[in-house]
Amino acid sequence: MLHLCALILAAAPITGAIPVTAKSASAARLFEDGRTAVLDLDAPRGAKSLREAVAAEPEFALALAWLGRALPGTEGLVFAQLSKGLAAKLPELERMQIEALFAEKKGDEDRARKLKRELADAAPADWVAQVMAGTQAQSDRKSQAALLYLQRATALAPGRPAASIPLAHTYLGQGMLAEALETAKKLVAQAPRDARARDTLGEVFMRLDKLDEADAAFEEATQLSPDAWMAFVGRAYVRFFRGHHAAARVMLTRAKEAAQRAPAPAQRMVEVTVAWTHLAAGSGDLALHAIDDLEKVAKTHGDDSGYAWAAVERGEMLLELGKRDQARAQLADALQRSEKLTAEDANTLRRVAFWAAQRNALASGQKDEAAKAVRGLESLPAAPSDSMAMREMLTAARAAQAIGSGNGAQAVALLSSCSRTNFRCQQQMVEAQTLMGNQRAADETRAWMATANVRDGLSQGDDPIYLYLRMRFGVLPKAGTP
Repeated sequence: MLHLCALILAAAPITGAIPVTAKSASAARLFEDGRTAVLDLDAPRGAKSLREAVAAEPEFALALAWLGRALPGTEGLVFAQLSKGLAAKLPELERMQIEALFAEKKGDEDRARKLKRELADAAPADWVAQVMAGTQAQSDRKSQAALLYLQRATALAPGRPAASIPLAHTYLGQGMLAEALETAKKLVAQAPRDARARDTLGEVFMRLDKLDEADAAFEEATQLSPDAWMAFVGRAYVRFFRGHHAAARVMLTRAKEAAQRAPAPAQRMVEVTVAWTHLAAGSGDLALHAIDDLEKVAKTHGDDSGYAWAAVERGEMLLELGKRDQARAQLADALQRSEKLTAEDANTLRRVAFWAAQRNALASGQKDEAAKAVRGLESLPAAPSDSMAMREMLTAARAAQAIGSGNGAQAVALLSSCSRTNFRCQQQMVEAQTLMGNQRAADETRAWMATANVRDGLSQGDDPIYLYLRMRFGVLPKAGTP
């Protein structure tokens, strides 16, 4: 017991920090490495370290809880439940963190949100608690709270991407570009060998319309990590913004090569980006051919997820091409294919498919079919707390129904709650504002979309809709070398 108490004290030497109760010093080190990796959005590496921590100490409750967060679906929930069962005799703050992670995993968002906030306030010297509360507030679009907690986190843990990167993105979301740039530059100085720091700096420079500096930062990220596929995508976007499509496709090819070492969803998102850029350039045949190839590879390798998502992407592209009946059939096929997926993956796909089916039905004048699609969307379990785009789909679908019924004011009110960088929502906002006769507002929204200079959230599974829409708007290319 004395040995255990000593380890608890050693793990939390600062007043206001959360203790880590572990019998094994090596297990505690593995836990810290794994938890940091999970917070840095490197779930595979985090899960590996956390599994090793649990193997070294099977009743290490906090490690089990974080392993539950790192792993998707039922397996993650099982570890979260095991952790909760072991938490009764732990110190209060440690128990609260386990309870917050358990509530998050089982989808009890209100309780998870409340516990994270209480934990951050009760443990002001714990950077992990501040990051958890800050990223939750960021997801909830509570920007002032997000800034408060994330600023605390960066002060407590300088050079930690898990704290500085979401802080920089919160600033970007608020249009605080100077603060975002300062945060990104500071992170690069504090973590000069971290590719994600350079990648974040590139994102900020791109938003500032400093394309040369953005490209240089993205290139540095790829030099630090050959696996930095998103940085290659960033370099491709810079070239698309300049009108150098051939050079952009070279960078997308390099992104595909880098993504071969990433999980399958990352590989798929690069392929999808290639397809949508073909569509944006006016080549529907090349776009659909790229999806055909994606589908064939998925089917050959028994990748049920890739096979189902190929049907969704094809359906959305056919919708954009005005081929309503073919789009309808493809989206129905996607919903059928989703039956072979895990519940979490299936529901993610169904959200996208139902929303696309609704838009297709409205474009075809099939209001009853559109309403049926919305009911399908409403019947799904709540979207994960860390997926803002998924959660906003229902809002956007309800707004589309309002537009379809001629109620532009209701649609604008609904869409005002969407993220500024949810460009499907912004596309509908243009329609709603036009419907209301407010052409000036519609033009302003369209201008924002055309000049936002963002990378689509491919690493979170978002379709490359921003790049597609920007290219469709026909924005004049920026000067610069390919």
